[in-house]
This record gives sequence, C-alpha cells and structure tokens, in this order.
Amino acid sequence: MGDIKQQNHGGGRDEGSNIEGANPVLAEFAVALYAHDDVKRVCLDAQDTFGADVNLLLWAAWQAHRGHTLSPSQVARADALCEDWRAGVVQPLREQRRIWAGQASQAHLYDAVKALELQAEFTQLAMLAEVDVDGVDVAKPGPEDAAALLSQNLSALATHWTLAGQALAPVANALVATGQFVDT
Repeated sequence: MGDIKQQNHGGGRDEGSNIEGANPVLAEFAVALYAHDDVKRVCLDAQDTFGADVNLLLWAAWQAHRGHTLSPSQVARADALCEDWRAGVVQPLREQRRIWAGQASQAHLYDAVKALELQAEFTQLAMLAEVDVDGVDVAKPGPEDAAALLSQNLSALATHWTLAGQALAPVANALVATGQFVDT
C-alpha cells in the first residue's frame, strides 16, 4: 500500500489520499493495520522478496478477522480478479513512484504518482471486497481463533504463490502483534 499512514490510527495520513471507491470497512481495516510500522515493513518485504500482493495479504487478514477461512479456489479467484489491475495499473505506478523517489527537484511528480498509486490500491481493495467467500459472516472469532484463521488464510496465499511454508510467518506475527486484529 505504498507509503500511506492513516489519520487517527497512529500517524498522520497524507492529506491527498482518500479511500473513495473502496469498501470502507475493508479499506479502514487495511489502512489501520498498515499504519503499524512492523506490518508495513513485513508486507513490503514479502512484496519485494516474494512478489506478494500487499492488498491480498490485508484482504486475507480481513477475512480471518470476519471469521472466514479462505479456500484455495477463493484465493485463486481473488488473485485472478486483481491480476490485470495489479499488472497494468498498480505495479507500473509503483515503479514510477520508486523512480521519482529521492529526486527533490521533481517532488511534485513523486507526490502525484504516489497519490495515483494509493488510489489504485484502494480500487483494488474495492475489487477484493466483492469476492464471494461462500458463506455468511460467522461470529467474531476470539483472539486464538482469529490468529489461527489468519495463519490458515496466509498459508493459502503462500500455497497459491508457491512460497515456502513459513514464508509469510513474519506477516502473520506482525498482524497479530498489532492487537488491532481482534479488536475492531
């Protein structure tokens, strides 16, 4: 999710960013989690190291929070739904933002691309919020159940992305450590 920070959730979100068009519940959940430095760090590490999609990681956490275990077919469907958008919009914007980073004389271009990338990521979250997870919401899971669901959902993503078994364990640990995972 780029370099966003959320107002009222631990650290002054950029004024130009907004979550219009995104599912407000998923978007706010994702932004609140991503505002934690450890979550941001491990998600970006998974993205840069394994090619993981940060929005899919946060969506899987949201589904676990809601009491849903993701099946391999649901993960595949969610990934396929976002594939063209991610490849054609989000990733090129990310590449451009990284090119402009650190070029003080062109800060306005960096800021403009960063705002577009953030809006593209919120659009992707809106797409993910529409993925049918085959069932109704269940009762809010307790902390141990939510952590187990999160582990299962991240494992389903790791399997889909053909990652080693514990590749996403740092992501799970950071998400659970926020305390926000089971509180919202």
